[in-house]
Amino acid sequence: MLFDFDGTLADTLLLIVDIVNRIGPEYKLKKIDNAELKKIRKMEAGELIKYSGLPLLDIPFFIGRVRKILKKEIRNVRPFPEIPEVLRRISEEKYAMHIITSNSKESVEKFLAENNLLFFKSINSETNIWGKGKAIKNFLKKSGIKNMDAIYFGDEIRDIKAAREAGLRIVSVGWGFNDAEGLRKYNPDWLIQSPEEIMKILKNL
Repeated sequence: MLFDFDGTLADTLLLIVDIVNRIGPEYKLKKIDNAELKKIRKMEAGELIKYSGLPLLDIPFFIGRVRKILKKEIRNVRPFPEIPEVLRRISEEKYAMHIITSNSKESVEKFLAENNLLFFKSINSETNIWGKGKAIKNFLKKSGIKNMDAIYFGDEIRDIKAAREAGLRIVSVGWGFNDAEGLRKYNPDWLIQSPEEIMKILKNL
Protein backbone atom coordinates (compact mmCIF):
# COMPACT_ATOMS: atom_id res chain seq x y z
CA MET A 1 0.00 0.00 0.00
CA LEU A 2 1.47 3.32 -1.12
CA PHE A 3 0.41 6.57 0.49
CA ASP A 4 0.83 10.21 -0.40
CA PHE A 5 1.62 12.36 2.65
CA ASP A 6 0.31 15.95 2.48
CA GLY A 7 -3.48 16.04 2.36
CA THR A 8 -3.76 12.25 2.65
CA LEU A 9 -2.20 11.45 6.02
CA ALA A 10 -1.22 14.91 7.27
CA ASP A 11 -3.60 17.85 7.45
CA THR A 12 -1.23 20.41 5.95
CA LEU A 13 -3.59 22.32 3.64
CA LEU A 14 -4.36 25.35 5.81
CA LEU A 15 -0.73 25.65 6.92
CA ILE A 16 0.46 25.60 3.31
CA VAL A 17 -2.17 28.22 2.41
CA ASP A 18 -0.92 30.36 5.29
CA ILE A 19 2.70 30.00 4.13
CA VAL A 20 1.75 30.89 0.55
CA ASN A 21 -0.13 33.95 1.79
CA ARG A 22 2.91 35.01 3.84
CA ILE A 23 5.39 34.91 0.98
CA GLY A 24 2.93 35.43 -1.87
CA PRO A 25 3.17 39.26 -1.98
CA GLU A 26 6.85 38.92 -2.96
CA TYR A 27 5.64 37.12 -6.10
CA LYS A 28 2.57 39.31 -6.64
CA LEU A 29 0.27 36.37 -5.90
CA LYS A 30 -3.38 36.90 -5.04
CA LYS A 31 -4.24 36.19 -1.41
CA ILE A 32 -5.96 32.85 -0.92
CA ASP A 33 -9.15 33.43 1.07
CA ASN A 34 -11.95 30.91 1.59
CA ALA A 35 -13.55 31.69 -1.75
CA GLU A 36 -10.25 31.32 -3.59
CA LEU A 37 -9.45 28.09 -1.78
CA LYS A 38 -12.78 26.60 -2.79
CA LYS A 39 -12.03 27.50 -6.41
CA ILE A 40 -8.47 26.17 -6.56
CA ARG A 41 -9.38 22.88 -4.86
CA LYS A 42 -11.02 21.90 -8.15
CA MET A 43 -7.86 22.55 -10.21
CA GLU A 44 -5.09 20.20 -11.21
CA ALA A 45 -1.47 21.33 -10.79
CA GLY A 46 -0.99 22.79 -14.29
CA GLU A 47 -4.25 24.75 -14.09
CA LEU A 48 -3.33 26.06 -10.65
CA ILE A 49 0.08 27.31 -11.74
CA LYS A 50 -1.42 29.00 -14.79
CA TYR A 51 -4.15 30.55 -12.64
CA SER A 52 -1.63 31.85 -10.11
CA GLY A 53 0.35 33.74 -12.76
CA LEU A 54 3.62 32.55 -11.20
CA PRO A 55 6.37 32.56 -13.89
CA LEU A 56 7.65 29.06 -14.70
CA LEU A 57 11.20 29.99 -13.77
CA ASP A 58 10.06 31.02 -10.29
CA ILE A 59 8.14 27.81 -9.54
CA PRO A 60 11.04 25.62 -8.27
CA PHE A 61 12.35 28.38 -6.00
CA PHE A 62 8.87 29.22 -4.72
CA ILE A 63 8.04 25.60 -3.94
CA GLY A 64 11.43 25.21 -2.27
CA ARG A 65 10.68 28.14 0.02
CA VAL A 66 7.27 26.73 0.94
CA ARG A 67 8.84 23.37 1.77
CA LYS A 68 11.57 24.98 3.84
CA ILE A 69 9.04 26.87 5.97
CA LEU A 70 6.80 23.81 6.20
CA LYS A 71 9.74 21.78 7.53
CA LYS A 72 10.24 24.31 10.32
CA GLU A 73 6.55 24.26 11.22
CA ILE A 74 5.76 20.56 10.74
CA ARG A 75 5.37 20.17 14.51
CA ASN A 76 2.10 22.13 14.17
CA VAL A 77 0.66 19.58 11.74
CA ARG A 78 -1.59 16.74 12.86
CA PRO A 79 -2.93 13.63 11.12
CA PHE A 80 -6.50 13.70 9.87
CA PRO A 81 -9.07 12.29 12.30
CA GLU A 82 -9.35 8.48 12.08
CA ILE A 83 -6.00 8.17 10.24
CA PRO A 84 -3.98 6.91 13.25
CA GLU A 85 -6.52 4.22 14.09
CA VAL A 86 -6.91 3.13 10.47
CA LEU A 87 -3.13 2.90 10.00
CA ARG A 88 -2.87 0.82 13.15
CA ARG A 89 -5.53 -1.58 11.89
CA ILE A 90 -3.88 -1.84 8.46
CA SER A 91 -0.60 -2.66 10.18
CA GLU A 92 -2.28 -5.35 12.25
CA GLU A 93 -3.60 -6.88 9.03
CA LYS A 94 0.07 -7.22 7.96
CA TYR A 95 -0.13 -4.97 4.90
CA ALA A 96 3.20 -3.34 4.02
CA MET A 97 2.79 0.44 3.91
CA HIS A 98 5.08 2.92 2.15
CA ILE A 99 4.96 6.69 1.63
CA ILE A 100 5.74 8.36 -1.70
CA THR A 101 5.65 12.13 -1.37
CA SER A 102 6.94 15.40 -2.78
CA ASN A 103 7.52 16.60 0.79
CA SER A 104 10.94 16.17 2.39
CA LYS A 105 11.81 12.85 3.99
CA GLU A 106 13.01 14.65 7.12
CA SER A 107 9.65 16.42 7.56
CA VAL A 108 7.71 13.19 7.10
CA GLU A 109 9.92 11.31 9.56
CA LYS A 110 9.49 14.04 12.16
CA PHE A 111 5.71 14.06 11.70
CA LEU A 112 5.42 10.28 11.99
CA ALA A 113 7.58 10.17 15.11
CA GLU A 114 5.78 13.02 16.86
CA ASN A 115 2.37 11.51 16.12
CA ASN A 116 3.34 7.91 16.91
CA LEU A 117 2.63 6.71 13.37
CA LEU A 118 5.68 4.51 12.84
CA PHE A 119 3.87 1.95 10.70
CA PHE A 120 5.64 2.56 7.40
CA LYS A 121 8.26 0.34 5.82
CA SER A 122 9.79 3.17 3.77
CA ILE A 123 9.52 6.89 2.99
CA ASN A 124 10.30 7.91 -0.57
CA SER A 125 10.71 11.62 -1.28
CA GLU A 126 10.40 12.96 -4.83
CA THR A 127 11.10 16.70 -4.85
CA ASN A 128 9.96 17.25 -8.45
CA ILE A 129 6.20 17.87 -8.30
CA TRP A 130 5.90 16.64 -11.90
CA GLY A 131 7.79 13.41 -11.23
CA LYS A 132 5.56 11.40 -8.92
CA GLY A 133 4.59 8.87 -11.59
CA LYS A 134 8.25 8.21 -12.29
CA ALA A 135 8.95 8.03 -8.55
CA ILE A 136 6.26 5.38 -8.11
CA LYS A 137 7.62 3.33 -11.01
CA ASN A 138 11.16 3.58 -9.64
CA PHE A 139 9.94 2.48 -6.21
CA LEU A 140 8.09 -0.53 -7.61
CA LYS A 141 11.13 -1.57 -9.63
CA LYS A 142 13.49 -1.19 -6.66
CA SER A 143 11.20 -2.95 -4.21
CA GLY A 144 10.15 -5.74 -6.55
CA ILE A 145 6.46 -5.04 -5.92
CA LYS A 146 4.23 -5.76 -8.91
CA ASN A 147 1.85 -2.95 -9.85
CA MET A 148 -1.08 -5.38 -9.70
CA ASP A 149 -0.27 -5.93 -6.01
CA ALA A 150 -0.14 -2.24 -5.04
CA ILE A 151 -2.68 0.52 -4.46
CA TYR A 152 -1.89 4.22 -4.22
CA PHE A 153 -3.76 6.59 -1.89
CA GLY A 154 -3.65 10.30 -2.68
CA ASP A 155 -5.61 13.53 -2.38
CA GLU A 156 -4.73 15.30 -5.63
CA ILE A 157 -5.58 15.03 -9.30
CA ARG A 158 -1.85 14.65 -9.97
CA ASP A 159 -1.89 11.55 -7.75
CA ILE A 160 -4.49 10.01 -10.06
CA LYS A 161 -2.33 10.81 -13.07
CA ALA A 162 0.80 9.47 -11.36
CA ALA A 163 -0.91 6.22 -10.40
CA ARG A 164 -2.22 5.76 -13.93
CA GLU A 165 1.28 6.38 -15.32
CA ALA A 166 2.64 3.67 -13.01
CA GLY A 167 -0.19 1.25 -13.77
CA LEU A 168 -1.61 1.31 -10.24
CA ARG A 169 -5.12 1.39 -8.86
CA ILE A 170 -5.81 4.71 -7.15
CA VAL A 171 -7.88 5.54 -4.11
CA SER A 172 -8.62 9.28 -4.11
CA VAL A 173 -9.40 10.82 -0.73
CA GLY A 174 -11.79 13.75 -0.58
CA TRP A 175 -10.43 15.36 2.59
CA GLY A 176 -7.21 16.82 1.12
CA PHE A 177 -6.24 19.44 -1.46
CA ASN A 178 -8.53 18.58 -4.37
CA ASP A 179 -12.19 18.27 -3.47
CA ALA A 180 -14.43 15.37 -4.48
CA GLU A 181 -15.84 17.25 -7.47
CA GLY A 182 -12.40 17.90 -8.89
CA LEU A 183 -11.20 14.34 -8.26
CA ARG A 184 -14.30 12.67 -9.70
CA LYS A 185 -13.66 14.19 -13.14
CA TYR A 186 -10.49 12.10 -13.43
CA ASN A 187 -12.18 8.79 -12.63
CA PRO A 188 -10.18 7.30 -9.74
CA ASP A 189 -10.82 3.63 -9.00
CA TRP A 190 -12.26 4.65 -5.63
CA LEU A 191 -13.24 8.03 -4.21
CA ILE A 192 -13.69 8.07 -0.44
CA GLN A 193 -14.71 10.70 2.09
CA SER A 194 -13.46 9.17 5.35
CA PRO A 195 -10.39 7.09 6.34
CA GLU A 196 -12.67 4.35 7.68
CA GLU A 197 -13.64 3.56 4.08
CA ILE A 198 -10.07 2.35 3.48
CA MET A 199 -10.79 -0.71 5.58
CA LYS A 200 -13.89 -1.51 3.50
CA ILE A 201 -11.82 -1.36 0.30
CA LEU A 202 -9.20 -3.72 1.73
CA LYS A 203 -11.85 -6.22 2.79
CA ASN A 204 -13.28 -6.32 -0.73
CA LEU A 205 -10.01 -6.78 -2.60
